[in-house]
Amino acid sequence: MSIGRTHAAALVVALAVWGGLTTWAGAQAAARETSTPLARGLAMYESGRMAEALIAFREAADGDTASPMPDFGVGIVCAALGWLDRAEDALEGALSKRPAFPEAHDELGDILLRRREFRDAESHYRTAIALRPDYVEAHLGLGLTFATQRMFPEARHAYELALALDPSTSTAHRSLGEVHAWEGDLAAAISAYERALALEPGSVPALYGIGLVKLRQRVTDEAIETLERVVALDPQHKSGWHNLAKAYAASGRPELAESAMAEFEALHELDERLKPHLRTLEADPTDLPARYAITKEYLRAERMPDAIRELDRMLAIDPMFAPALDARVRIHLSLEEWSEAHVWAARLTRARPDNVMAFLYLGMSAGAVGAVDEAVGAYRRAIQLKPDEPTGYNNLAWLFYQNRMRLDEAETLAERAVGIEPKPAYLDTLSRVYEAQGRLAQALAAAARALAADPNNPAYRARHEALHTIEPGDGP
Repeated sequence: MSIGRTHAAALVVALAVWGGLTTWAGAQAAARETSTPLARGLAMYESGRMAEALIAFREAADGDTASPMPDFGVGIVCAALGWLDRAEDALEGALSKRPAFPEAHDELGDILLRRREFRDAESHYRTAIALRPDYVEAHLGLGLTFATQRMFPEARHAYELALALDPSTSTAHRSLGEVHAWEGDLAAAISAYERALALEPGSVPALYGIGLVKLRQRVTDEAIETLERVVALDPQHKSGWHNLAKAYAASGRPELAESAMAEFEALHELDERLKPHLRTLEADPTDLPARYAITKEYLRAERMPDAIRELDRMLAIDPMFAPALDARVRIHLSLEEWSEAHVWAARLTRARPDNVMAFLYLGMSAGAVGAVDEAVGAYRRAIQLKPDEPTGYNNLAWLFYQNRMRLDEAETLAERAVGIEPKPAYLDTLSRVYEAQGRLAQALAAAARALAADPNNPAYRARHEALHTIEPGDGP
């Protein structure tokens, strides 16, 4: 069962019901309207910003204690964050206010299925279907409940009912393929997987299913081709790498098998490092140090989406948790996602109003999105907080240089940065400010110092050579 867009769509439908809207267009318009906490929560949820979604839904709950919708919103966010106890409580709260709420029954079925409480999960899915017989997602949930218990005929029937309602549901075709594969009907499995791919090209689960079936059929070259697509689309697909290694070995390609197995082992080692922290979180999902330790492991492995997911989980617990805010800013800065970095840097300054790095981050991101006045203010605050730290002086000088403004002050700032620490980057800033002022000799001297400090830097060498070609009086 997917957790993302499917559940967001369910929330849109529910908004239409509780908001008195009778058309799909009206429901979508309500979802786009962000003037209310409930609508803001939906917008944040749809964009994957779970911490902000949770805050908005909780605000909506405080403002309207009679409506089931805020509880429902809290429930789906907590489920997405892995807080199953909280999700169950919130969804039960929604159902206490509106027992005939099919979306809440479906979501609660998902949670109970994740806990392997199959009888209760089946009951909620059946209730959702009784309330709304055309509810495709509930039929899929019921099918997965049966398939997980290896009740394959019952699972197949549920998936076929889902397809009868909506033949374009790729998840149903793919799930039916899995059932056929378990039952040993490999040709039917391939056909179902291919129908899923036709509806959703690049579906990793469908491709992986085909790869496994091809391995079982001993069509090794086709298995390799398919599994290579799987790991290309999802480099963290541990089982994909493992089975690709097996396929390479079966085809007599030991070097490729060894390489694929190394990828598998690296992913497995990461999972092993995460295990003690995950065990801690099983006992207490709100343990921030454990979540932060997991985040650092993901950052070391350069798995940014996973790191961001964990940071969101921390910020949903404590929206002002500074280490998570700091990490979120640094991730977006490293990816040059300036707008996102700007949002999170502003939050970090509110959480840590006396933190120099917070204001340096805000200055960098604000400057990158064109908010020059805000960037200037942020850098001045960083300088005020730590007058002996050169970065604020240098960055503000660079901002003035880039925008060709206040060059005399930029000169003073850049000279101050170099005076504190003559780093090559600071000398380069000073050289550029001098050049912008038309002071070629000083620009060349500063560039020479930067190159002397970092003689292997091609950018400094190219700049030094370029300044040599400028005739006096040819400056800007």
